[in-house]
Amino acid sequence: GWKITTAMMAAILALPMAALADRDEGRRGPSPQVNRGRDDDRGGRDGRGGYDRDRYDRDRYDRDRYDHGRRPDDSNKIVVRFGSPTPVVRQVWVAGRYETRTQQVLVEAGHYETRTESVLVQAGRWETRYIPAVEQTWIDASGRIHKVIVSQGRTERVWIEPVYTTRTVRVWVPDRYETRTVTVYVPGYYTSQTTYSSSGFSIGGVIRW
Repeated sequence: GWKITTAMMAAILALPMAALADRDEGRRGPSPQVNRGRDDDRGGRDGRGGYDRDRYDRDRYDRDRYDHGRRPDDSNKIVVRFGSPTPVVRQVWVAGRYETRTQQVLVEAGHYETRTESVLVQAGRWETRYIPAVEQTWIDASGRIHKVIVSQGRTERVWIEPVYTTRTVRVWVPDRYETRTVTVYVPGYYTSQTTYSSSGFSIGGVIRW
């Protein structure tokens, strides 16, 4: 924070006020002699043979006012501006350090491989087939031929297995990664850091004539 004592502020403002008063005296030159009449003496004296200081100051203010062609609000003014803290930019070194990170590690790069594989030629399917009757023939003692049906003819559904063939092909094997925890070193570096000075203050004066 900024703290300025009353005595310090009075000393700061006294310097430009003194310079302003000296400059006004230099412009106007020596104070003119005032011819006073009897009425002026009566009104201007303090009863002890001296002049009334208050009346003398009022007369001087009126002369200065009309001699310089000023209005009452055109009096000399002093504007004091207080400066803001000054930024200071400096380079700060950030030391290197080790960090633990989780990352994907390449275990096996992508490549082509020659493989032997079975290729489907004909898919499996169900078929309806006729199963003929089973007969048995035999000859008796007199030489006659006899036929005996062992099983009757019929239809049934039969599963036909798929048909495969074997061939050699080249296939692409993509990259293979694994998740691992690794320790890496981060090198040191310089970075810019801005700070503001908090001690002291600056004053700039502007005098309007």
